[in-house]
Amino acid sequence: TKSVYELIKEPHLHMVCDKCHKVEDIVIGAEKIIEEAEKLSGYKIKESFITLRGICPECKKNTKK
Repeated sequence: TKSVYELIKEPHLHMVCDKCHKVEDIVIGAEKIIEEAEKLSGYKIKESFITLRGICPECKKNTKK
């Protein structure tokens, strides 16, 4: 198994490219999503993993050729 160590300690999103599988961290206020999920569910969230998938700018550029 591969270990992943998070360098960013604040809540953030992961962007994953479906073509090259690059993973990038994006800090854009994920704490609001967590707070809203807690309100709606009644849970006290201890940990979260938010991943958005798509095509990265590099792969988009190479696809247009």
